[in-house]
Amino acid sequence: MEISFRELTKKAVVDVSSGVRLGYVCDMTFDFQKGCVLGFFIPVKGVFKKEELFVPLKNVEKIGEDVVFVTLPGENPPESPRKPPCVPPFVEDCEE
Repeated sequence: MEISFRELTKKAVVDVSSGVRLGYVCDMTFDFQKGCVLGFFIPVKGVFKKEELFVPLKNVEKIGEDVVFVTLPGENPPESPRKPPCVPPFVEDCEE
């Protein structure tokens, strides 16, 4: 399936396990050496500042016409830094 970033930003992101709408995609992260998308960011409300939740691409269950379904580990979605770790564990999912 091919989808542009512009199309992706118009789809609501929903956690499959809780049914909660997390928001909309605001940014993506790429690994240019491996030629793959690592994941995307969703803005979340922080107490004092704007924060973003990082969703690895491996956690995307389905991309529908209006919604992106994701599975997040744990009961509460983890808050992630703006940049993912240098070598995240899901990079191995990219094709060599």
